[in-house]
Amino acid sequence: MSRSICYMPAANGLDERRDLAYAEESTRAKSLHLLFQDTDPRISDARMRFLKAAYRDVVARYLQPAHPQTAAALLRDVVRSLDLLARGVDTRLDDYRDLGVYVLAREMDVFHLLCTRGGSARIRINGVFVPLVNTAALAGVRELSIDSVRAQRDLFTPTLPDSLVLYGIDGPIDERAPHLELLLGGDPDDAGAAIDALEARRHEGGSVVVSERGRHAVMYAAFDPPVRRRAAAAPAATATRASFPLRRATWVASAALLAAVVVGLALTKPWSARGGQGDSLRQRASQERVAALEERRTPGEAAPVPAAPAPSEETVSTPEASGFRVAWEKAYRAAVTSSPAPLGGAVVFGARDGKVYALDRASGEKVWTHTATGGVGASPVVRNDAVVVADYAGTVYRLARGDGRAVWKRALREKVVSTPATDGVRVAVGTVSGNVYALSLETGRVLWKFRTKGQIRGAIAHARDTYFVPSHDGRLYALAEDTGTRRWALSLGGPVSSSPASDGSVVIVGTARGEIVALEAANGARRWAVSTRGAVNSGVEIDRGRVYAGSSDGQVYCVDAASGRLVWRAETSGPILSKPFVGAGRVVVTSYDRRVYCFDADSGQVVDRYETSEAIFSSPAVIDGRVYFGNNAGRFYCLEAPRS
Repeated sequence: MSRSICYMPAANGLDERRDLAYAEESTRAKSLHLLFQDTDPRISDARMRFLKAAYRDVVARYLQPAHPQTAAALLRDVVRSLDLLARGVDTRLDDYRDLGVYVLAREMDVFHLLCTRGGSARIRINGVFVPLVNTAALAGVRELSIDSVRAQRDLFTPTLPDSLVLYGIDGPIDERAPHLELLLGGDPDDAGAAIDALEARRHEGGSVVVSERGRHAVMYAAFDPPVRRRAAAAPAATATRASFPLRRATWVASAALLAAVVVGLALTKPWSARGGQGDSLRQRASQERVAALEERRTPGEAAPVPAAPAPSEETVSTPEASGFRVAWEKAYRAAVTSSPAPLGGAVVFGARDGKVYALDRASGEKVWTHTATGGVGASPVVRNDAVVVADYAGTVYRLARGDGRAVWKRALREKVVSTPATDGVRVAVGTVSGNVYALSLETGRVLWKFRTKGQIRGAIAHARDTYFVPSHDGRLYALAEDTGTRRWALSLGGPVSSSPASDGSVVIVGTARGEIVALEAANGARRWAVSTRGAVNSGVEIDRGRVYAGSSDGQVYCVDAASGRLVWRAETSGPILSKPFVGAGRVVVTSYDRRVYCFDADSGQVVDRYETSEAIFSSPAVIDGRVYFGNNAGRFYCLEAPRS
């Protein structure tokens, strides 16, 4: 069994605006403890909307009987859900620093703790509560991977999953200790006050204890020896490893704890731990998401265009196949997130080791390299005999395509992760400072400058006489190529990380709200919008009357360019941040699940997939039947593509 105590500061008592706690034990082998809190002295309604929606969502997932999961899988799903919820209320990185997230799930004799990285989580060892910060020094505690919806730290603004850590704990750390004991939440002073109260046994007689010291709630949880230890001591006793959670739950928290601590009870009708509860909570969590998205709409902004209905057929499945074949592979010291560009008989790309590489397409042998000032995450742009690259130090180079020597370089001194665009006379470069610079392709001289109010991370697109610039201020800008004058700007309801595409009459871009949106290139008027199930941060491709884009929901979408009708969608196992390549009746796309996929362009049926050593951000280039791309482990691949 387990016992839980919530230590509340006497000065504030339970503050619904700051602390949300939940404790339940389904059986001796299953339990969930949850504490969400805001320790920022400034009360934020947006942050509390997020915490309340997240609270309901986590509890609903735990109680959901229809989809049993392991504890680790549950918490990884929670991470993805929290990320989507945080986007829904438009929180910022600064907001996360004082958010306390603690979710402890028990499954048999293994515990999984999801908490704020650097937060106040402690485990008792030899009678002392030790912070969970150096897992290498704690036997039986290990840090587990979190599959972030975003996961690409340098190319996108950090999101909530970047501030979370997932631990696996194999029962009590100290063999002599009869219990596993953890202390979650608050700051060091709050933890000290809770420890003093615990040692003084002032908690006897209740599950909520008022502490004379401290400012924030702290949760104490203690668990009996692991199931396997009891089984070893009493062989006759057996335990069945069930899925997580169980269909029926039994409350162990006292009525006082539920009434005083679980703030969700004050927000909704009292819950029953019986059937139907999970569905009700999921509906409420969904409503919170919708409400949060509605509040983000700027005054005067039109409501989103309704998404085109999905086709009658279901999502295309992706069976295993093995038609890709490695032609050659190269290894580098740092991630290759830059996308390759064809360069005659070579391919050229950048790497985070600060170099630009040109490799022979057939053999993979080096043609030339160029050393930049900083890492190179933006993709090279090739125009005639010019190769334009930009690096993290904010330096833009024009390199000679034959030998990679610098023809000119321009130090903007503003980090560049966005792939530039050129009209043949100018090259437009966006920076994380929010500026767009137009440089002379011939000399590198600055011709004009335009400032947005957010970071520029998606690639800039060019069509006819206009540059299309995505910005994290939530807008897509259309700028005149010759002067940089703003033709129009449209708010899309959240940071725009997607790389737009345009054929001159329409421009298509993804949004943080999970839409693929088509706009009139001339004035920004909406033509149509298609909804996905996750943020669309990928690049967009337009080919033969169809639009192709990936989503953080792990799916590739094919949409009719004229009507916005969803033609098909095909599933991968991870977020898609790259730009699909379309040609010869095939769609090739990379995914953060480490794989590159090949789909049939007409039906969306999977043709093949190939798994690499690490997540992939780099967009694929398909040249003469071969697929070129890099991955985040510093590998660069050349694969023979599946044939029709």
